[in-house]
Amino acid sequence: MLILIFVVLGGNAYAHKLNIFARHKGDKIVGYCYYPDGNRATGLTIKLIKNDKQLMTTNNDKQGAFTFNIKKSGNFKIIAQSVDGHCGEFKIKVGKIGEIHTVHSDTKVKDIALTVSNETIVDLTDRIENLENRFTKQEDKLYIKDIIGVCGLIFGLFGIWAYFIACKKIKEKDEDI
Repeated sequence: MLILIFVVLGGNAYAHKLNIFARHKGDKIVGYCYYPDGNRATGLTIKLIKNDKQLMTTNNDKQGAFTFNIKKSGNFKIIAQSVDGHCGEFKIKVGKIGEIHTVHSDTKVKDIALTVSNETIVDLTDRIENLENRFTKQEDKLYIKDIIGVCGLIFGLFGIWAYFIACKKIKEKDEDI
């Protein structure tokens, strides 16, 4: 009975969680929203915030996707909210592609221009997005090993409690004799 209560209450911890995945693509921030079970979240209000100032607001589409057109680089925060209380937040740093990087080698400092084709960048960002999606979905799943681990913890604590009760009863019997 106690285990059933923990499982039921544990499921409610994710009831209003909303995940956001976003990335910088050219002059846009593109992304989508989804629930911990992997289903896409739709009909949400999405806000783009920089330096605690709301820059833009949009709604996501039927696939949960959204897009913001941006003009400057920097650190952004994306907040998604639904009318029924689901909410999520995602932080993203947008940098410039092709900027000059400084490399320190012993005492010499060299400026190196990053020259990579757009096709290579798009291919790499698509691959990275795929990996990030897979990792994020794995983090949000509840596995049977997690449930068994919690059950083991509960039974272990019960065993310790039963041991001390038994020791107390034995001690009381010894005192009666």
